[in-house]
Amino acid sequence: MPYFVSSIIAIVSATVILLTRFEGDNSSVISELEKVKKMILVVDGYVDSYLEVTGSIPRTATSIYTNFSAKTLEDSGLLLSGSIVETSSKELYFPYDTSKTIAFTVSPEASPSTSTSSYDLSVEIKNHPVLSGRLNLVKNYIEKEVCEKRLFAKVKASGANNKVLCTVYK
Repeated sequence: MPYFVSSIIAIVSATVILLTRFEGDNSSVISELEKVKKMILVVDGYVDSYLEVTGSIPRTATSIYTNFSAKTLEDSGLLLSGSIVETSSKELYFPYDTSKTIAFTVSPEASPSTSTSSYDLSVEIKNHPVLSGRLNLVKNYIEKEVCEKRLFAKVKASGANNKVLCTVYK
């Protein structure tokens, strides 16, 4: 009899746990991550086009971040029409990101080791309605799937929870 009662209690508690367990739908997160991946690859394509035209990324010893940025790409006429480049922060936003939730920053690598065509790519998630709640997942996806596997880049410590910084070697 005690086995029967404990079995019924176990079955009832397992049923309650299974019926009250909530699994969120990740389809919106996955589709947004795919959009971010495509945007990163487009930014890399902009830099590739710039390198084909100029041959290298400009640098100076005094101020490396003023020579090459999203503003340089905009001045070269390489960006999509409607792309927004903030002149003060040199952040790039895509035309369909009207609320400016994903910012891209490109700059020369701070201390180039081997390649003169290496650059730092920063992706910052700012109050994105879908991705802000899953920042660890977003950062891991961008670091592993996009930076390391697609761009063959080296991931740097970002310092911020909502930012990914990687060095892309060309």
